[in-house]
Amino acid sequence: MSIDTRFLIAIAIMASIAFGCRVAGLIVGTYLGDSRKLRQFLDILPACAMGAVLGPSLGAMTLVQSIALLVSAAVHLATSRFLLALALGTAVLLSQRWIVSMTV
Repeated sequence: MSIDTRFLIAIAIMASIAFGCRVAGLIVGTYLGDSRKLRQFLDILPACAMGAVLGPSLGAMTLVQSIALLVSAAVHLATSRFLLALALGTAVLLSQRWIVSMTV
């Protein structure tokens, strides 16, 4: 199995932006006060960065990738548990590989 370099770069960019936003929030947050609107804005920045990196690839998604995205979104909306949504979406993607390997 080969891994595309662009895929690794996209993951590295998303991770660094998400981590950087969280660290910056912790460092700068003590100086900004207790503004609820500002906190909501800072909380959504990592998701916006991920969307900006992944957005262009939405048009080239396969059916299984679309189903995985819908499963992840539905689980997150129903439970508000990000890691559970991520795990179930990944399970859908891995099930495609398992089904393909069983048929070959």
